[in-house]
Amino acid sequence: MHEDDITKNTRLYKRIVEDCILIPFRRLGFFGSQQFIPILPRFISVEVDNEIEHLNSFSATLSYGNTKWKINRLFIKLSHLCKRLSKIGIEIEAYHSMKSIFSVQKDLLEKIILEIFCKFRNTENSEIFTFFNITRFSFVGGRRFEEHFYMCYSDYTVNPLCIGCCSHPKSLPQKIYVICKETHLLLYDYKDTNSIFKIVYYRGNFLYEVVQGPLYHDVRLLLCEQVIILSSVHRSNISLISTDIGLAMEKYKRSIVKAAFAPLRDGNIANFFVDSQDYYNDLYINLINAKKEIFISGWWVYPKLFLKRIKKGDSFDESYRLDNILKEKAKQGIRIYIIIYQEFYYSLSINSSYTYEVFSRLHRNIQILKYPNVDPTNLTYWSLHEKIVVVDQKISYIGGIDLCLGRFDDGKHKLFDTNKRKKSKEAVQCCEEGRCSLQYEGFNWPGLDYSNPTKKDFIDVQCPKRACIDRYRTPRLPWHDIQCGIVGPSAFDISLHFIQRWNFLAHSIDIIPDETYFETNIAMEKFYLTVQILRSSSYWSQNLPTENSIHEAYKKVINNAEKYIYIENQSFITNNDCLVDYPIQNTVGFSIIKRIEKADKFNESFKVYIVLPLLPAFEAANSFHESSVMNTLIELQSKTIYNGKCSLIDILREKGIDYTKYIVFLSLYKAQVYKKKLVGEQIYVHSKIMICDGTKMIVGSANINDRSMLGDRDSEICAYIEGKDVENLLTVLFKEHLCANELVRKASKGKSKLKKKLIGLFDSPIDLSKDDTFNLIEKIAHRNSKITSKLFKKMPNNKFTTFEAYDKIENKKTTKRISKKSLKLVSNLLGRFILYPFKFLCEENRNDSKISLYSFVPKSVYH
Repeated sequence: MHEDDITKNTRLYKRIVEDCILIPFRRLGFFGSQQFIPILPRFISVEVDNEIEHLNSFSATLSYGNTKWKINRLFIKLSHLCKRLSKIGIEIEAYHSMKSIFSVQKDLLEKIILEIFCKFRNTENSEIFTFFNITRFSFVGGRRFEEHFYMCYSDYTVNPLCIGCCSHPKSLPQKIYVICKETHLLLYDYKDTNSIFKIVYYRGNFLYEVVQGPLYHDVRLLLCEQVIILSSVHRSNISLISTDIGLAMEKYKRSIVKAAFAPLRDGNIANFFVDSQDYYNDLYINLINAKKEIFISGWWVYPKLFLKRIKKGDSFDESYRLDNILKEKAKQGIRIYIIIYQEFYYSLSINSSYTYEVFSRLHRNIQILKYPNVDPTNLTYWSLHEKIVVVDQKISYIGGIDLCLGRFDDGKHKLFDTNKRKKSKEAVQCCEEGRCSLQYEGFNWPGLDYSNPTKKDFIDVQCPKRACIDRYRTPRLPWHDIQCGIVGPSAFDISLHFIQRWNFLAHSIDIIPDETYFETNIAMEKFYLTVQILRSSSYWSQNLPTENSIHEAYKKVINNAEKYIYIENQSFITNNDCLVDYPIQNTVGFSIIKRIEKADKFNESFKVYIVLPLLPAFEAANSFHESSVMNTLIELQSKTIYNGKCSLIDILREKGIDYTKYIVFLSLYKAQVYKKKLVGEQIYVHSKIMICDGTKMIVGSANINDRSMLGDRDSEICAYIEGKDVENLLTVLFKEHLCANELVRKASKGKSKLKKKLIGLFDSPIDLSKDDTFNLIEKIAHRNSKITSKLFKKMPNNKFTTFEAYDKIENKKTTKRISKKSLKLVSNLLGRFILYPFKFLCEENRNDSKISLYSFVPKSVYH
């Protein structure tokens, strides 16, 4: 090779080597002008078969990295290609050195093929693609099989299992290429190898059939109401592709839920973030280190959210703000895709139009979609409820934490966040500059981020510096939540879920799944976690058959639980008796009852802990009478747990089971002294987790209600996780809820046996199945409930079964001057557990409630 060529190649390698090492065939040109495929020649090898059956043709095995494939070509085709390349300025020197195309030696033939392969790295030519049987997408994640087929559509109308006999072609055959991947098939145009025609995703109940005909042989793929028929005259091609599909589907047989879109996969690492501060910090690090793509999907994504709260002068450092982080990455060439829920304007104040407008203006590399489209003639009551962030299709986050206002919190769950008041002169100056200093400035929660939606819902979110409540008088609503970060093959499954949705909503194939993880991360340690990604999705949200794998997983894990179940969830609205005509259809409660019934029958030590919010987070600052939404949710939850023949407690009683031996309902509450005043507020439980036996868990965005569980309503995503790390999460949760550090300090000063027993829980992994542990937690929660009820007279409890009983209590201010007696009561609180008041307003007749806008909304919207 000439010295000039070496210098030229060096410059070329320098520009492309970073992308080539991990993703040799990267899709370029989406936002730029480059259209060629970069190739590193040292990873290419060619081997021509020694035995050539026909003098006019040859066979060669090609490899690029770890990928190998075979081509059979005529010598005349090779000669024709070399001449065509010469016309466009690409000279194949080895070709010109041979005497005759039909008497070429094996070594020279290999040199010719290798030279063609190397020299087309800086151009795109359809003839080269066809000759080498490749496309720009062939090596995005590894190549398994590729050949041209004839494809046509067919509809099935009788039985989807009878694909062969019940389907009839509805379209003319067209020539296509097929690439088999680990998780999907790529079908793309034979003439335009840059144009993907369709992506066929595998799933647990994926169906296909091989049909042998006299002339053509078929592989028939079942997709929703449609069958795709892949035909070839070569039986070997059909055999190869059916074998590859079969090998891919083998992995889907290992599954906690058979019909799930993703299989159970080993070799994952999971990080659990309790409350959002740690999650936001970790997310910030991975966002700024993104190399290729960022996917974000959320119920509410707020562009002005600070991921890190670091002061810079009098305000927070805006380089840590979400919109600025994404803008900087977009400038670096990172492609960013965002999907947000488009709310019905009068029902929510999240203002998705503002989010859409801000992100759309930032950079051309940031694309954003809103869904569903709001149509007054055809209202969609369901939402995109999942909270997903994916970085480079390798690191994924799912859980209950939205990237929005009011979610930032840590284990301390502070009720107030105030900075020193400025002098009047400084305050006036700040107001003149457009800043409301007294309400905006704080240590952790600027402006609107300091919130309490039970007192005042968000308004004008496009003005982030305007606080809704007075941070000096009104406590914020502490927010308890959990997010899970996954690295491993299951992280790619989350990415795949996002890609499916994006391509559906965009009505085009904008994103291609990148399976490089499956090639670069083969060896995994035994102690890593086993994970299966689950979801609730349907035609309206994903253009796919309804999948309710989250619901099925909940039921299966509960049925197989051996020692205990620990649940934290925003809601608990479920069918406890499997009644067909009952308005609530999910049967999570029924599974819990059956498992308790079994434990009682065989005298097993089995316990159930369910942690719920004390009240729904809807505005009811003055009275519950004024919040029909809050009223409805309280009523539904009361009927699920206590009130009525179909309630969990009544069913257990009818079976002669003492429910207090097996199940306890808890909430979280914080009381403190602030500026010599007594202050209290519920810690809002927004987490969605279930832990069983310390080895299995489900974590994600799904609530325990029909909206999240049935599959055809809200779209959700969760992860089923097996491994020892699950027990560590449980320990972290109980240390936070029981305020372990504070307990140690209190125990060292006093002689309370109860405090010492609580501290003893953390000497070894917590076993929630023990009677002693169950009784201790119930006793602590009961004690805390009594204390908080004395301190805060208007706090919901089981004594207030009607509005009348509740309204008789004098409506005192949230904060009051503290007495010595109250101070002592506060010091006697042990942790934050209180008993959930499931009898609260249970006897209230709501038929006479005031008519409001929400009265015209179907009841199914609330459950």
